[in-house]
Amino acid sequence: MAGLISEIIPGSIAEGLKLAAGDLVLTINGKAPMDMIDYQYLTTDRFVKLEIEKADGRKKAYLVKKAYDEDLGIVFTVNVFDRIRECANKCLFCFVRQMPEGCRSSLYVRDDDYRMSFMQGNFITGTNLSQKDLQRIKERKLSPLYFSVHTTDPAQREYLLQNKRAGNILPLLQDLVENGIQLHTQIVLCPGINDGVYLERTIRDLSALFPGVESVAVVPVGLTKFQVHEELRCFTKEECGQVLDYLEAQQNLFLRKFGTRFIFPSDEFYIAAGREIPSDETYEEFAHLENGVGLTRYLHTSFDLSWPDYADIVLEKPRHVTIVTGKSGYPAIFPLVEKMNTIENLQIDIITAENRFFGPSVTVTGLLTGSCLLAALTDWRELQSDRFPIVFISQSMLKFETDLFLDDMTVAQIEERLNIKLIPIDLNGEEFICKILGIDPMV
Repeated sequence: MAGLISEIIPGSIAEGLKLAAGDLVLTINGKAPMDMIDYQYLTTDRFVKLEIEKADGRKKAYLVKKAYDEDLGIVFTVNVFDRIRECANKCLFCFVRQMPEGCRSSLYVRDDDYRMSFMQGNFITGTNLSQKDLQRIKERKLSPLYFSVHTTDPAQREYLLQNKRAGNILPLLQDLVENGIQLHTQIVLCPGINDGVYLERTIRDLSALFPGVESVAVVPVGLTKFQVHEELRCFTKEECGQVLDYLEAQQNLFLRKFGTRFIFPSDEFYIAAGREIPSDETYEEFAHLENGVGLTRYLHTSFDLSWPDYADIVLEKPRHVTIVTGKSGYPAIFPLVEKMNTIENLQIDIITAENRFFGPSVTVTGLLTGSCLLAALTDWRELQSDRFPIVFISQSMLKFETDLFLDDMTVAQIEERLNIKLIPIDLNGEEFICKILGIDPMV
């Protein structure tokens, strides 16, 4: 176990020691760090002894005197230095197990690592936690953690996760809560499997652990054309409405009882049911934004806050741009485009792309691939008179801080194939406005 350095912060202690990218941190105060949790814990002392292996293989020792909690200024390539704890389950609805060949290798890693849950908010099932892991979580107060619960019924959870250890979820959560660990949880809801009375029990059990369990996100199961379990299917429009009716009634009860709605349905339920996305206050702290809960409302609110500053802009030259989105993303984008198309000399078109890679039942924009874009834009491109049309896509389609799509195609490859300018854009109101207009944000 060793931490590989990717960067040294200018002016830091590490720069003074002449540490560099490519060096390895072998030990800190005689202990080999497993991850960033160990690194941060072991470097809080005033005196820190480092054992470093330089990029050329030489080993050097350093004794550092510093202020308590002063950061050394080391950035690592990854947050986990040994290896990611992979999932031991065979969940019926596991999206990774529905992946075809040809995607980037990192997408086949089924992360179920409590450390990544603490550091990055990744959801874990808890089935691979050892007593040593639990002791470390409690001693280091690794909180909050994010748990994929799905159901608290032991037999049904064992069936869903295809793991005999899965049924112990409620005692596990109770133990963590009793030891001061805050939890956010999620339920991937599968019609006819963990909804109905199972959903009612799960919410009842989780609410009994409030405030240790802070929130519950409820998201519909996502199925690709590669899934093989006949018992799995998507929710119908009517069923989505029924789920929302029940969850919203529970929200009202919890708001009166706890002062929080506690349960938060994902945007997909509202879109599939044909209902309006709730107001800002409904999502409270937006704790599950990365889970697609409140993402549409967040975009609309941030847009509305910035729009008055740009609504009266007149573009000097005509500007014609196109936005590509998934079926679920269209209702979120369309109201914003309607407003922006009132700007003089601006024309925005929207293309809704079908997910041909995973199948038409996968409608979220972030799961569109490079090949999906090519399929959606090829015929459109032949009708464009512009020599170099501008096309916007959601940043969520790309691997973090790269230009790679899920199928390993790149932005540059799409641009070259179609002779277009492809611009990723974050779902933030002001950035959305400014990139579409081709201007810098107002100070």
